[in-house]
Amino acid sequence: MKKLLIIAMLLQYPYLLFAQKKDTVLNILNARINQLVTSMRVNNHLSAYLTNIHHNNFELTAVNDSPAVAWHTQLKGSVLTAGVFKNRIIVITYTVRHLKYGKAHDFSGLIFDAATGRQLGEKLFYQSDTGKYERAFSFDFTENSFRLVVKDEGTERRKYHNFDKPTFFSKVSPFYSLPIFGITHQVQVFNYNQQLETTSVGDFAVKGGLIGYDFDKKGDLMVALLNDNDIEIDKFITGNGAPISSIKAGLNLKSELGRRKMPSIIVKASADNPDEFFYAIEGNTSHSAEARLGKVNFADNTSTSVITTFTDDELKAMEKNYTPVNKDITKIDFRNAKDMDIADLLVTGDKVILPMQASTVSSYTIDDSQYYTSGVGAAIYNVFSTDLKPLYKAILPTRATADANVSFNENNHIGMNGNKLYILGNADDPKRNGGLYAVLDLKSGRWDKMELIGKMEEQVSLFDAIWLKNVFFMPNFSTPPRLSTGQLNLRMKRY
Repeated sequence: MKKLLIIAMLLQYPYLLFAQKKDTVLNILNARINQLVTSMRVNNHLSAYLTNIHHNNFELTAVNDSPAVAWHTQLKGSVLTAGVFKNRIIVITYTVRHLKYGKAHDFSGLIFDAATGRQLGEKLFYQSDTGKYERAFSFDFTENSFRLVVKDEGTERRKYHNFDKPTFFSKVSPFYSLPIFGITHQVQVFNYNQQLETTSVGDFAVKGGLIGYDFDKKGDLMVALLNDNDIEIDKFITGNGAPISSIKAGLNLKSELGRRKMPSIIVKASADNPDEFFYAIEGNTSHSAEARLGKVNFADNTSTSVITTFTDDELKAMEKNYTPVNKDITKIDFRNAKDMDIADLLVTGDKVILPMQASTVSSYTIDDSQYYTSGVGAAIYNVFSTDLKPLYKAILPTRATADANVSFNENNHIGMNGNKLYILGNADDPKRNGGLYAVLDLKSGRWDKMELIGKMEEQVSLFDAIWLKNVFFMPNFSTPPRLSTGQLNLRMKRY
């Protein structure tokens, strides 16, 4: 949803210019585009970007860390998204079939060689069933796997509606509302090879409000459900329709969340231990921020959790006692404890990281007209061991306002490399400074680096930042007045 607000991006390879300043390169890509569909990390030295030019006209462009455009191709169709899988870029398109009960969707894949951009084929890889229930879809790409996850929405297909595009759901989304959870009856997982041939299908019977899902290191499915005001974690293996294990967190969410209508609930499987699954849930009061971090262990069928709490007085004390890492970044502002939300849940090695940050909306009046601006406060990185033992808290002054908030997404604004956490944040004035770049040593809990990035014409889109081995790319988009299309700049910084 945030990507749609950012509107756009990318590249027309004949117009790539470079302006060198220290270790930062500004790529000016003079192309009129409507939307950046997605950005991708192909390998240690190559990134790729799928953009919508106009209606069903799209471009797929790869940029290396020289930086230079490695290849560029144009395509047409009803494009949904794209991903990288075993040195292939899969661009997913869809068609609509009209049924007795409503609309069904079929998915095809355009297969490209990631190194050269040569199209290797096209294949229809999924046809929706003809049943009367709505389906929602999630495409799951990793370095070595590509999966389509389909959930039964629990509602009948609507015969008449104006939307042809499929319904999507997120693997892990930070925002849910308890009253709107529908009852999911089935989740299907389709696994594909490089030729988009089906290698396995899992039909899993679930019952409850689907919060999110993840796969463990062996590819087994873990599903988080809302049942009876509690979080239930079910684990499935391919070939078994019923869960091989089911664990409840032991919560009373109505009591714990109070009157909050939009709690954040985030779930994440361990990257190393196939038996561990983590969740985080907020439960703020009028004067304090509260987050519960929990873990279920399928090896011994146990569930444990810890609670982190910040009051307004505690946040003010942290602001007063803050020791700057950079002389140009000396002040922090957490805003209000009651507005502090869980921003993400990161599981890496022997650490679990729970970032929290306040979001606020303020108003002001000019000539009897009321205006509103949104903003975010400084972020707190709460770091735990995988046994949920608190280790330390790291403070990041984001200096962010409007849509310039830190976008917590471990595949984009955050890069991980061993014991280092690389973080990007936007700034309050992009023409004065383009953002914040910081490196956190996860072992010591200290910041190795925190610096401002040089000025840019517009805010950078951190949701689309790409991390390669030694560089990262940040897109920023400028739109002339009264025009819906614009120009993308790609900024590259070495780290």
